[in-house]
Amino acid sequence: MFRLPALLIALLLAIQITACGTLAATGGHSGSSEYGFDSKGTTPSDASIGAAIRRQLIQDPDINAGRVAINTTEGMVTLDGEVSDEATRQRIISLCRKTPGVKQVNARLKLIQD
Repeated sequence: MFRLPALLIALLLAIQITACGTLAATGGHSGSSEYGFDSKGTTPSDASIGAAIRRQLIQDPDINAGRVAINTTEGMVTLDGEVSDEATRQRIISLCRKTPGVKQVNARLKLIQD
């Protein structure tokens, strides 16, 4: 008698969890593919833009990527954290601007005071 409501609740929860996972995988864009691009393959999702920037920072031996936080919203990248000098700050900004899908870079990177 009580099995049908419990089964219905379990089914509804499973559907919601699946929907959340799909949105997370596409960066919250319903028209995005699993690779972070829209259905036409032209615009990277915010998640894929952030991941691409993170990979570039990690691969650069002159940048301490662990000290830089990246937040991407609608192609606008905000960088927070600390860098050792102005040249490193400019290098990070340049890497971001060259990343496909980036519309604007807001660098709130502070220079480390020794």
